[in-house]
Amino acid sequence: MNIKELLKQPKKLAPGHRTCSGCAIPILTRTIMAATDKPVVVCAATGCMEVTTTVYPQTSWKGPFIHSAFENAAATISGVSRAFQALKKKGKMKKEVKFVAFGGDGGTSDIGLQSLSGALERREKIVYIQYDNEGYMNCLSLDSMIMTKDGLKRITGKVGDMIYAFRQKDHMPVLKKCTGVFDNGIKEVFELSTLHHSIKATSNHPFLVLKRNGRGKDAQLVWKTLGQLKQGEEVITLKGNPLKESSFVFKPVQLSKKGDYKVNKISGIRIPKKSSKELMEFLGLYVGDGWIRLQKGETGFALPQGTEESKRLIKLSKMVFGKDIAQTTYEFGKTRGVTITDKYWTRPDGTRISEVPIKPDVLVADDPETAEDEVIVKAEILLARE
Repeated sequence: MNIKELLKQPKKLAPGHRTCSGCAIPILTRTIMAATDKPVVVCAATGCMEVTTTVYPQTSWKGPFIHSAFENAAATISGVSRAFQALKKKGKMKKEVKFVAFGGDGGTSDIGLQSLSGALERREKIVYIQYDNEGYMNCLSLDSMIMTKDGLKRITGKVGDMIYAFRQKDHMPVLKKCTGVFDNGIKEVFELSTLHHSIKATSNHPFLVLKRNGRGKDAQLVWKTLGQLKQGEEVITLKGNPLKESSFVFKPVQLSKKGDYKVNKISGIRIPKKSSKELMEFLGLYVGDGWIRLQKGETGFALPQGTEESKRLIKLSKMVFGKDIAQTTYEFGKTRGVTITDKYWTRPDGTRISEVPIKPDVLVADDPETAEDEVIVKAEILLARE
């Protein structure tokens, strides 16, 4: 049968499937199915072919199709073939039917090898096709985050999640439904880093890359696997946030009031009722340079005075809580054997270096520390009452 004859055969795989542009799966499937004019029963292991051609409740198959588990497509189609042969011996079936199984590299050469080996040993009357698109090893590490309709989630999501994908024709993010989540076991993982992003993936995970064609020529977007990428190539990353911004409303909390146990003073600040960019930035500074003393109800930040960070912190505090942060700076000259106590900066002999007392609400070291010779000691502390 030549190519012209193959083209005349009725298509057993309908258009409208979800395979990627240029994917070989529909091409090889139609070619194989056109090689016979007999009815064909198809079984496919879990994988790219099954996921993209049978998006529930639709199917692209124009004949009997069985979705098998990842590891037993050969065993499933063998059972169907044996059942047909038994019916034929009883005279209940007279047609000639072909039985074909499709499996990817994982469902054939790895987790499905035992099933295929058994079918070959029994000399089953089936045709088994392996499409090696290396999708079985094409994966990201478990700690990878993906953009979903509900925000960032770990890649170990669930079927039905709405995930953002890249629409190449207009370079826009679009929502697509997750149709499958697979654990491909332990594989060799590499880390790809750009100026502001990093991601861990297997060597054959595809990335969209900008290909420059020289002066006066338009650049192109091309797909390259991680193993094909070279240092200096430009990888396409997400710019901005496709999600509609919305605030998270906090649950009401019971606040202390003056007169409660050990509560003698209440700082009049505004407690945020929902999240905001400014609050998230404030908390980010807290994670990096903040501390808390529960026994005194204090939250503080250790930031050098006069820096952009400290200025920004003061501004954020006013915006979020409606109150300025109290700033305290202590600076001493050249010292020798200086010890920090709970009230004053003193020498080992007990004499004070400074007559300025350290107020009780200022952070000091719990354990005495001795300053090095010829060192200017600075205690720069920004305090905020909770």
